Order: sequence, then structure tokens, then C-alpha cells
Amino acid sequence: MTLPTRRCCLRQSALAHDGIKMKLSEIERIAKAAVNACLAVINHPKDSFVRERLFNSLAEVVDPAFFETDQLRRGSLNHLLRQASVWGAIVRNRIDIFRHAGSGDASAPSIQHPARDLQHVLYALLDELGGLPSVQSGSRIPRRRSG
Repeated sequence: MTLPTRRCCLRQSALAHDGIKMKLSEIERIAKAAVNACLAVINHPKDSFVRERLFNSLAEVVDPAFFETDQLRRGSLNHLLRQASVWGAIVRNRIDIFRHAGSGDASAPSIQHPARDLQHVLYALLDELGGLPSVQSGSRIPRRRSG
């Protein structure tokens, strides 16, 4: 089986089960791309192009190499990787369902809401990795201030 050249990173990351772990920088790159694609779907949930872009972006998030548990990593990081993968699978499933059922106004919230939940998990993951991008204040969950 030959994989397209564009998916070379996926091909290499798929080897994680043989002992090669995905680098944190690669996880960070994948998470940033998925955050951007989530934001586009949140802002334009009826746009089939941005939904397709999110669907494709999440292929790497649901790849087992993305969330492969590494005992050397902090438990919180492993937990966030698994959460991102689960939410990514949910969003991809919703997009796929509405791709075949035909798009309509009813499909927008059922994709938009889980995409927002996934985006929050990805922000937490990027924060854990130390690579949180600068974002507009309205697109993130406000942090509660203690005191």
C-alpha cells in the first residue's frame, strides 16, 4: 500500500505502535491546524468548504499515533491528547453524516457545537505544550479569576 506524498507525516507517525513516538512539535503543528479549521467552522458552519477542510485536518487528530500514550509524558498531556482524538472523531462523524444527508440549516449547530468543544480541548492541549497561539478574546473560554 502506497500513501500519497502529502501524507508522509501520517505514514511516519503511524509507526508509533512499533516504538516510534510522534514528536511534541508535530502534535503542536497538528493541533494548531485543527484549531484554525475549527474556528472557520464555528464562524461559517454552513460553508461546505470549511467543513471539508476541518474534516481533513482532523484525520491526523484521530490517528492513533497522535494520542499514543507515552509514559514519559505528563498524565494531563496524555489525557488531553485522548480527549482531542475523541472530539475529533465526533466532529468528523457529524460532518460525514451531513455530507451524505445533504447540508441544511439543521446541520450547522450539530457540527458547530462539537467543533467549539474540540477547539477548547485543543487550546488546552496547546497551552499544555506551551504553544498557545494568540487568538481573539471572543473565541476562547474565559478563564475564571480567583479572588
